[in-house]
Amino acid sequence: MGADRTRVVVVGAGIAGVACAAELHRAGIPVQVRERGRVPGGRMASKRFDGRPADLGAAYFTVSDPGFAEVVRGWAAAGLAREWTGTFVAYSADGRREVPGPMRWAAPRGLRSLVEHLAADLPVVVDRLVLGVGPGPTVDGEPC
Repeated sequence: MGADRTRVVVVGAGIAGVACAAELHRAGIPVQVRERGRVPGGRMASKRFDGRPADLGAAYFTVSDPGFAEVVRGWAAAGLAREWTGTFVAYSADGRREVPGPMRWAAPRGLRSLVEHLAADLPVVVDRLVLGVGPGPTVDGEPC
């Protein structure tokens, strides 16, 4: 099977699906993303209210993987992401206390904007419900 005949369909245009498709695309593998919703984003859903973005799914993200850290540095340099906070305030029967944790990151234009940025060079088909997955058509026993 030749690499030029390989085609991949990624189901779901959340950050994982789009990141996978972007890596395949960078490797020269023809790829298409299918998304059930009207826009890419998945759990990184954002909506505008009075012209301002509001995150409806995930509220922030954290970074622990070095490869993802490199992606996030690029987003930060482009103004797409920014550090938000490394602590939360927690209340319990013992009172108020600050709880440290990893740096949480936010996106000024909503987290969905990060997925849209990753998907910019990809063919994403929206409003497409995928009911099944299986091997595609073949010619002489080879995928086409």
